[in-house]
Amino acid sequence: MTQFPLRSILVPEEGQRAIGALLAGARLDIEIVLGADAEPLASPYAVIAFDPGPVINRFADAAWVHVAGAGTDKIEAAMEFTPPLMTRTLGELGAQIAEYVLGYVLQRSQRMAARAQAQARAEWSKDATQPRYLNGQRAVIFGTGAIAQEIALRLTQFGVIVDGASRSGNAVTPFRQVVRATDWRALEPETVDIVVLALPNRPGTKGLIGHEILSAFRGAQLINIGRGEVLNERALIDALAAGEISEAALDVFATEPLPASSPLWSHPHVKVTPHVSGLTRPEDTVDAFLAALDALERGETPPLLVNPGAGY
Repeated sequence: MTQFPLRSILVPEEGQRAIGALLAGARLDIEIVLGADAEPLASPYAVIAFDPGPVINRFADAAWVHVAGAGTDKIEAAMEFTPPLMTRTLGELGAQIAEYVLGYVLQRSQRMAARAQAQARAEWSKDATQPRYLNGQRAVIFGTGAIAQEIALRLTQFGVIVDGASRSGNAVTPFRQVVRATDWRALEPETVDIVVLALPNRPGTKGLIGHEILSAFRGAQLINIGRGEVLNERALIDALAAGEISEAALDVFATEPLPASSPLWSHPHVKVTPHVSGLTRPEDTVDAFLAALDALERGETPPLLVNPGAGY
């Protein structure tokens, strides 16, 4: 655990200066240092950062790194050191991302595209625009962490039967059942309507969702809000062409920003969004940091402690 009392806090990224202002407003008896070129004036010190790149390695003697986001894979990939303590920010991401997922699930079940097309044709067509209600549909979420749990909760409130697949296979509320990711076939994929990817980017998940899995969930809607590296994008395009996946909503990609040359942009059955399903606010970061600081000062394990190498 990190050394205390903490004497300074460094916020190196220019885009995160609002965090420094909020910390100053908290009236901590700790020095706050802003800017990538600044050096903390007193040790032990903490660093609050989101994706600072290699500059993070200038602060390898930090006692604590707090990540201004839920995923830690990008900052961990840049780090050439392992800090004694690393925590992260969750904030309202679970609720925000659940809304994103629910939005695309509802637009499909309520036939929103067909209704818009019928209106454009001034066509009164009930057959082409009848909804397929969510009650009784099945969803599988790959990943069962805090964000996945929030998604599962929102879906179950609409009567969707939600199962999960995770590395451990441990039971988690509100999933009906959870299996190991390697045992995904036990979930009877041919009867699943919605597949949500809520996995971190780590060696065991990179490229996990490829042709074998996509072809098994025949006719399902795919939504990826985890990490782009988890999904084989070429395999998805092939699965869409074969009718194995009916449509996809993608908020994350292997390369971001998504290159203009990517066929995903113009695919008629793909919705592309620029990694906006959940946005961490400066207030969320500071609240998470202060909660961790309070726990540490009381000698307790801080909330949202990072599991190194897991991506969260």
